[in-house]
Amino acid sequence: MINEQTKIEFFHACKPPRATAQQRQFFRDGKSALTPQAALAAATWQAIMELYRPVTPLIGPISVTIYVTWPGRGVAGYKTTKPDADNLSKLILDAMTKSGYWGDDAEVSSLEIVKYTGDMTGVYVLARELEPVRQSRAAQRAKSSRRAAGRVTTRLSAESAINAPRGGSGAMEEGK
Repeated sequence: MINEQTKIEFFHACKPPRATAQQRQFFRDGKSALTPQAALAAATWQAIMELYRPVTPLIGPISVTIYVTWPGRGVAGYKTTKPDADNLSKLILDAMTKSGYWGDDAEVSSLEIVKYTGDMTGVYVLARELEPVRQSRAAQRAKSSRRAAGRVTTRLSAESAINAPRGGSGAMEEGK
């Protein structure tokens, strides 16, 4: 069950930008910057995320679901053209991080991003805290035992390798 205080959910009607963080300009000194279109897209996502900024940030692990819908030319459904979902998610997650949805986007353990075309354009976001995965005491002890056994095996293997005879024939040559 989701606690209402540990989730953020909204739909923002807009015409979503198409540019992504992958669109960069490279300079002779090796530095890069977003293209003007990508910078505008980043600013747009930032402005949208600021509108729904939480009072208190979520604490990880966090699940994020994002549905982005662009205008369709008479056809509604999944969008299979650019922008790529992974590149799109980068700008949106960066905007959410800067807006204080969480401390660090590394806390996002689960991410779903879906691209659509349709009449009702905009972005839907659901971000929620996940219950941490807890192991039983028996599972923790078994994991501990496997780790300890692995250390012993590794130590024995290392000692065997150090004391093993050297040479192609298997016999030790002395006096040379």
